[in-house]
Amino acid sequence: DEARLEQRVRIVDEGVAQVLHLEEPIVDLRRQIGRIDSEIESLRRREDVLNRRVEQHRNNLRRLKDMKGAEAERMRQERAVQLEAFTKEGDAIAREILTLEEQREQKVIELEDKLETLTIEAK
Repeated sequence: DEARLEQRVRIVDEGVAQVLHLEEPIVDLRRQIGRIDSEIESLRRREDVLNRRVEQHRNNLRRLKDMKGAEAERMRQERAVQLEAFTKEGDAIAREILTLEEQREQKVIELEDKLETLTIEAK
């Protein structure tokens, strides 16, 4: 009985060691996905702020459209330049989000593959 008990304990110990070893890449992938999610969330917040600024500048341009004079023209030009800069920044953020979403999807697929092939066997 004692020999059997020791054998069962050894099997359990080996199984626990195997699980811990197999879980490491899975946990690492989950962490990577979490970091990517955080980056995407941060970029989306920046994008929202930028979109509000773009809308504000467009509204200002609409209001300045009918105004005459050198000062109004100068303000229109400034707003147009700023609007273009905001648009370029927004495009860069959107491309970065797209890249991160693709990376995230690849990590999710890799994680699903690892989970699908995860088997725990007693020796």
